[in-house]
Amino acid sequence: MATAHASKESASLADFLQILRLRKALIALILALVVITALAVTAFLPRWYLATTKVRVEKPEGEVKLFQAQSSNSYDPYFLQDQFKIMQSEKILYPVIERLGLGAKLAPLLGATTVLPPPIAYRFLVDKMLRIESQRSSSLIEINVFGQDPQLAADIANEIARTYSSDRIALATADQREGLAHLRQELVLQEQVVSRQRDAVEKLRKDLNISGVDLNARYSDMEIETLRQMQNTLIALSVDAIGRKTRWERFKSIATEDRVGLVNSELIPDQNILNLLQAYLVADQKVTQLKPRLGEAHPDLISAVDNRAKIKEQLDGQLRGYESALEIAYKEADARVAELKNQLAQAKVAQILSARDRMRPFEEAAQKLDDETRLLTTLKLTLRQREIDFQVPKKTIEILNTAEPARFPSRPNWVLNVTFAFLFGGVFAVGVAVLLEYFDTSFRSVTDVETRLRLPVLGVIPFSRDPMGGGGNDPAEIEPYRVLHTNLNLTLKPGQPHALVIFSAGPGEGKSTTLHRLASLMAAEGERV
Repeated sequence: MATAHASKESASLADFLQILRLRKALIALILALVVITALAVTAFLPRWYLATTKVRVEKPEGEVKLFQAQSSNSYDPYFLQDQFKIMQSEKILYPVIERLGLGAKLAPLLGATTVLPPPIAYRFLVDKMLRIESQRSSSLIEINVFGQDPQLAADIANEIARTYSSDRIALATADQREGLAHLRQELVLQEQVVSRQRDAVEKLRKDLNISGVDLNARYSDMEIETLRQMQNTLIALSVDAIGRKTRWERFKSIATEDRVGLVNSELIPDQNILNLLQAYLVADQKVTQLKPRLGEAHPDLISAVDNRAKIKEQLDGQLRGYESALEIAYKEADARVAELKNQLAQAKVAQILSARDRMRPFEEAAQKLDDETRLLTTLKLTLRQREIDFQVPKKTIEILNTAEPARFPSRPNWVLNVTFAFLFGGVFAVGVAVLLEYFDTSFRSVTDVETRLRLPVLGVIPFSRDPMGGGGNDPAEIEPYRVLHTNLNLTLKPGQPHALVIFSAGPGEGKSTTLHRLASLMAAEGERV
C-alpha cells in the first residue's frame, strides 16, 4: 500500500482510498474491459422468448372431504406437486411433441440434421424450455415455455394446457363413462326382453282368441297382488345386486398399489381406512422431508421409513378387507335375488294351478310385460339422469388465459448482465489494484524509506529535468543541498575523515550531479572536500 511493508497489515480506510486514487486508471481500464466483454457476449447470445399460460387446478370435492370439510377450491400443496409431475410427464408431453412436430422444430437447436426422436425432444423440452411454477398459497399454476421462436413457445404452452385439461377431465369422468356404458348395455338387453315379451303376449292373445282385454287393468285378487309385490321386490333386489356386483368387480380389477388413490369419503365410506390413509400421507411426507437432509442409515430416517411401511401394510389389509366386504355384500344380494326368484316361481305355479285355464297364461304374460316395461322405463330414466350429470361442466381445471407470442426476448437480460458486469468488474478491478499495491516494493515517501531501512533520511533532492543547465544559483534549487549538508554535519563526527558513496539502480540518474553540487556547497563554506 502507500505505507511500507511493515504497515500493510494495519492499513486504514484512508490508505485504501489512496490506492483507489493512485490506481484509478487501472481500475477504469479493467472495469471497461469487463463491461465491454459482457456486452459483446450478451449481444451474441441467442434470444429466448417467454410464453406463459395460467391454469387453475382444484381437487375434486370427494377428495377434499377426505382431509377437511371445505369447498372444492381449497389449496393443497401436495396435490399441486403431483400436478407439476403430471404436466412434465411423458403422458402429457409426448402428445404435444407429436401434434406440434417438435422433433423437427427442435432439431436445429441441438445441431441435429434429422428429426429428433420423442425421448430426446422430451428431455430437451423439460430441461431447457419448460418451467412449471405456482403462486404461493394458490391453486394457480403457470406454464412457462422459453423458445427462440416466440410463436412456437406460445403454441407449446397452449398445447400443454389443453392436453393437460383434456387428460384431467378424462380422468375425472372415467368412472362416469364406464357406468354409462354399462347402463346402455343393460338398456339394450332390457329392450330386447320387452320386445320378446310383447311378442309373447300378442301370440297368446291370438292363440287364445282374446280381444278387448285391458293390459293395464288391476285385479283385486290377493294372489295377483302378492305376485305383483314379489315381482317389484325382485326388480329392486336385481338392480341392487347389479350395482353391488359392478362395484365389487370394478374395485377388484384395480391393482393393489393403485387402490390408495381411490380412498375418499364418497367411494369408501370407512372411517378406519380414511384415518389410515391420512396417517400414511403424514408418514410419507415426513420421509420426503427427512430423506434430503439425512443419510439412508440415519436412525430417524430408518424409523420414518419403517413407520410408513407399517401403516401401508395396515392400509393394504384394510383395503383387502373392504374388497372382501364388497364380495360378501354382492353374494348376499345375489342369494336374495335367487331365493326371491325361487319363491316367485313357486307362487306363480301355485297361482296357475288355481287360476282359470284360459286367462291365466295371458294375464301372467301381460303382467310380465308390464313389469319388464317398468324396468325398461326405470333404466331409461336412470341413464338420462347420468347423462345429464356427465354433461355438467367440470370445474376442477380451468385455463385462465391463452399464451401470446412475446414481442421482446426475456433472455439474455441486458439490465441484469450489465449490472453483474459492473459489480464483478468493479470488484475484480479493485482486487487487482490492491494486489498490485501489496506486491509493490517501491518507495514513494520519506516515511517508506525510514520504515523499510530503519535509518533516518538526511535529505531529499528534487527531480530536475536539466541538472547541468543554468539556474544553478537559484535559492530554491540550492536549498535541498543545504539541508543535506547540514544533516551530514550533524550526523558525522567532526574532525574525522568520511567518505560518501552514492549509487543507484542505473546510469544517468543524477549521482554525479548531486555529488558535484554537494562538493561545491561544502567548498563554498570553507570545508575541505
